[in-house]
Amino acid sequence: MTLAGLSPAGALIVRAGEPFALQVGYVDENGDLQDLTGRLFALAIRYTDQTAPLLTINAELDGQAVNAVALGTAEQASQIYAAGVTRSLSYDFMELTGGATASRLTERVAVQPGSEIPGDLVPQYMDLPMLSVTVAAQRKLVVERGRPGFGAERRLYDAGLIDEPTVAAMDERYLTAGAAGAAEAASLAEIARDEAYTARDAAEVARDDSVFARFGFPSRDALLEALPVISLITSDGQSVSAADLSYIRQSGATAIPDLPGWLPAGDVYAGHFGFVGVGTREDTLKLTTSAFAYLHSLGGGTLHFTAGLFRVGNTNSDTTRIGGNWDNQAGLWVKHDNIRLKGAGENVTILQLADGQDAHVLKFGQRVGASIAVKGCGFSDLTIDGNRDNQTAADQDALFCNSGVDISTGCTDFLGERATIKECQWYGIGVQRDDFHNIILRDLTLLRTGSDLVDGKGDGSRNTGNVLEGCRGREWGLAEPETTSAAFDMRCGWLVFNCVCEILPDDPITYARDGFRVQDSGLDPDPTPKQGTVIRDCKGFGGRSKTTTISGNAGVRAKTRWARVSGGEFTGWNHGNDVANPDCFLSEPILLNNYIGAYFWQDSFSEVGAEADQPRIRVVARNNVYGLYLESVDNATIDSALVSNDYNLWISEGCTNTRVNGECFGALVKNFTNLGTGTTLGKVVGITSRSKRLVQIPVGSVGLVIGSITHQLAVTPEPDDVTFSFPSGSTVSDYGLDFWRVASVTDTTINYEVMVAKASATPGGIMNMSLVTRALEF
Repeated sequence: MTLAGLSPAGALIVRAGEPFALQVGYVDENGDLQDLTGRLFALAIRYTDQTAPLLTINAELDGQAVNAVALGTAEQASQIYAAGVTRSLSYDFMELTGGATASRLTERVAVQPGSEIPGDLVPQYMDLPMLSVTVAAQRKLVVERGRPGFGAERRLYDAGLIDEPTVAAMDERYLTAGAAGAAEAASLAEIARDEAYTARDAAEVARDDSVFARFGFPSRDALLEALPVISLITSDGQSVSAADLSYIRQSGATAIPDLPGWLPAGDVYAGHFGFVGVGTREDTLKLTTSAFAYLHSLGGGTLHFTAGLFRVGNTNSDTTRIGGNWDNQAGLWVKHDNIRLKGAGENVTILQLADGQDAHVLKFGQRVGASIAVKGCGFSDLTIDGNRDNQTAADQDALFCNSGVDISTGCTDFLGERATIKECQWYGIGVQRDDFHNIILRDLTLLRTGSDLVDGKGDGSRNTGNVLEGCRGREWGLAEPETTSAAFDMRCGWLVFNCVCEILPDDPITYARDGFRVQDSGLDPDPTPKQGTVIRDCKGFGGRSKTTTISGNAGVRAKTRWARVSGGEFTGWNHGNDVANPDCFLSEPILLNNYIGAYFWQDSFSEVGAEADQPRIRVVARNNVYGLYLESVDNATIDSALVSNDYNLWISEGCTNTRVNGECFGALVKNFTNLGTGTTLGKVVGITSRSKRLVQIPVGSVGLVIGSITHQLAVTPEPDDVTFSFPSGSTVSDYGLDFWRVASVTDTTINYEVMVAKASATPGGIMNMSLVTRALEF
C-alpha cells in the first residue's frame, strides 16, 4: 500500500491524516550509493513564497546507512494539508552536517484530502527516485539518475485510467480492457512520467546557479531565531531577507551587533540595525552608534526610513543642562561627514521626539564640550515632530530650548529638503552659531515652534553661500512673549528666496513677532560682514489691517550692513519693512495695508565706517497709513512708488541729505512732509518742484509794495529758490524801482517786497514781474 510519494512532476503528495515517508539516497560518480554514516538530514515544509519553515522533520538513516528517510505522522500530514489548501507549499531536503557544505533540494508539495485509512498506521518506506549531487566549480548541479520509480498501478492511477492506485483496481482494468488495453495504458503512464521528468529537468537547468534559493523571513525576529542554522547553510555573498529588507553574508562583519556576519544589502535602512522607533535611548542608539558608524565606514551614505511613526529618544546619558550641556541633548546625533537621512515622504515617515526627552530631534555636529564640524550631511522626505506639548515647557533662561534640527558651528555643504518640521520646543531649525558655508534648506514646511522657525546665526559674520529657498511657515514664537521672535531669522551670508510666512487673521497671539529678520549678534551691525543677507521674492502676511497691526512687528526687519530686500510682498504688519541702516537696500518690495509700509531709522550702532548711512530705497507702497517714513537717516536715496497711502512720504527731523525721485501721489491725508535738512527733489511724479508765477506791481505812486502769491508747490522752497524777471507787457514805462526781494516763504506762499523809487506819469500804471521757483533742495 502506498501512503504518499512523489508525483511524476516531482511534487511530494501529502494526504490529510495519512502518514507519509520520503526517502532520499545519494550516489557517487560511479552510480553507487554512498555511505551516509555520521551525516544529518532534515525535511522542511514551507510556504513557497517564504523561507521560514512551517514544519521540520528530522530524517533518519536506514539500516545500511545509504538512504535518509523522513517519516511524517498522520498529525503532521493533516497540518501540512491545512496549510496547503489555500497557499502553495514547497519542501526542502537539507543536509545539516556540522562543518560541511550543506545541500538542499527543493520541490513543491501537493496536498490531497485523506482516505479512510486509519491514521495511526506506521509510515512505510516507498520506492522513490534516487538523487545524486554533482559539485562543479562555482556551480552546484542536481541531476536525477532515474531509479525504477512507481509501480504500474500507480502510473495508471496518475494517468487517470483507474480510480485508485491498487493492484485490485489495476487487475480490474486489465480484465476490462484486455492485454492490449493494459499495454496501451501502461505506455501512456510511461509517457506522462517521462514528460514530467523532462519538465522538471528543464526547470532545474533554469534554476539559479546556486543550489540555495534566497531565504526569506516574515520578520527580523524570525531571522534572528533562525540565525544559527542560516549561518551554517550560507556562504559569503549569499543573501537573506526579513520584513522586506535584505542582508548579505560577510564573514567577520560586526556592523550589525545582533546579526554578526551579515551586512545590509542594497539601500541601508534604519530597520537593518533593529531600530523600531519606540522612543528609548537604547533603541535610538542602534542608529547613532551602529548605523551612522557603518555608513561612515563606507565613506558616507543615506540612511533610509520606511513609512511610519518612529519615536526618538535622547541618546545623551548625561541629561543635566548646565555648562552648555543642554545643547548636547539630542536624539539622532550625526557626528560623521556625508550622512544623510531620507524618509518615504513628508507626513509618511515621521520622526517624533518621545515624551519628556527635552532634546534636539536631529543634531549635526557639536559646538559645546567638543568641536565637531560635519560636511555633506542632510535630511529629506520626512516629518520631524518635536512633540512640544509633551516636553518641559520651553524656557530659554532654564535652558529648555532645543530644536527640531540643530546644525552646529562650522558645518558645510548641508542639504535639507522636502520635509515638515513642527511642534518644536524652541527653533524649528537652529543653525548655531557661526562659520557656516553652503547650507541649503529648501522646500520645507515649518509649523508651531517655541521661537524662530529657522534661526541662522552668524556671530562672527563669516557665513557665505547659504540658501533658504521655497520654505513656508506659520505659528512661531509660541513660547517667547517678551522678546520678538522671527519666522526666518537669518544673520549674514544667506540668500532667502521665495519663502512665505503667515500669521493667520484669527491668531490669538498679540505680542510682536517678525516675519524675516536680518541682524548680527555681536557688533550690531558688523562693519565688515563677509556676505550680506538678501531677502528675495518672499512674502510675509501679518494677519492684520493697517489700523489694527501689532505694535513692534515687521514683515522684514533688517539691522545689519549690506542687507537687501528685493521684490516680494509684505502686508498686515506694523512695519512692512523695517530697516536700521547703514548701507541697506530695498528694491521694489510691495508693501500693502501696513501701519508703515517702509520704515527707515538709525539706531545707536549706525556710526560704523566711512560709507555708512547710505540706504537705497525703491519700494511700492499702497494703502498704508504711512507709505515711507524716514527717521534720523542720512544720505538716503528714494526712488519709490508711493500711492494712495494716508501719508505717502514722511521725512522727519534729524534726516539729512535725502534724495527723492519716483512717484508720490494720491495721498488720502498728505502727500509729502519734509522736516529734514538738505532734502533734494529730482523728478517726482506727484510732487511739483518748479513753478512760474506772474505778479502785477502797481507803480502809480512811490513807496514799498508788499504782496504774496501762492507758489503751488508740494514742498516749501527756500527764498533763494525764487528768482525775479521783468517780462514785457507793462502798461507804462516811465517808472523806477529801487529794490525787490523775497521777504519769506511759507508752505503755500511767497511773500515779496518791491520799492518803487519813481512813480509813473500814468495813474494806475502797473508793471509785470515773473517769480520762477525751483525747489530742488530744501
